Amino acid sequence: MLEVAHCESELALRRLDSSVEGLLDREAEDRLGVYGANTVAQEARVGPLRQLLSYFKNPLNLLLIALAVLSLYLGDREAATIIALMVVISITLTFVQEYRSTNAAERLREMVSTTATVLRKDRRSGVPDEVNRHFNIHLHPHGPQRREVPIAELVPGDVIQLSAGDMIPADVRLLTAKDLFINQSSLTGEALPVEKFFAAETDTTRAPLQLNNVCFMGTNVVSGTATAVIVHTGALTYFGRLAQLITGEKNLTSFDRGIRQFTWLMIRFIFVMTPLVFLINGFTKGDWMEAFLFAVAVAVG
Repeated sequence: MLEVAHCESELALRRLDSSVEGLLDREAEDRLGVYGANTVAQEARVGPLRQLLSYFKNPLNLLLIALAVLSLYLGDREAATIIALMVVISITLTFVQEYRSTNAAERLREMVSTTATVLRKDRRSGVPDEVNRHFNIHLHPHGPQRREVPIAELVPGDVIQLSAGDMIPADVRLLTAKDLFINQSSLTGEALPVEKFFAAETDTTRAPLQLNNVCFMGTNVVSGTATAVIVHTGALTYFGRLAQLITGEKNLTSFDRGIRQFTWLMIRFIFVMTPLVFLINGFTKGDWMEAFLFAVAVAVG
């Protein structure tokens, strides 16, 4: 990325084996096979069975299961059945709600079709592109075509056109830019948009995110227009590398933390109250078995 940022746009295109007219269809297909789809790492979706089993790891559910087993061992089948039903109903309701919400979110994601405006040259261009580059000529009767291509099919060397509201689909080097402002808050946290230019970068001390002629995947165009050549796609982008670092690290939401705190509060309450109820009932009535069963009932309640 730094190499193409510090050289002129013509040299940057040659480094990427591309041209201002974009790639041939055949070249794009070949590069897609080499570099893979322009997608970033995502957390693998948990299967229904694994999701269902995960609810049994809840401390409160484990405690209720233990109480049900203990009640069954002591011969109180009615209490064991009631406790088991409570656990089953709780887990079933939670599973059904989360499964429905997950499927709904997945359907919404599938309905969104994200594309980018790409310059591509037709297979029928007449003169092989390799000949044009070798002799430094441009003999394409049909010329480049503007196409809406799915972001996942973009490859290094593709020339794309950007305008206000567009997402930056990959790490790109600007070839032209007019009043271009980019929102980089997703990567840098900057509140204000940053103006970008297409001239070669002269300051060799700048960090990648500070380069004036480079835009990164995950940012978006606030205003202006531009033409850019794609340098990196997928996991090789700055955003893709960040995604690889955080994939698998599931952060708890405020709701999850609240539920966990409430669960442990209830468990601590049970461990304090149950022995007290057992001892008080046992000493006052003298029937320790009845006192124990009553303490179990209090714990379940």
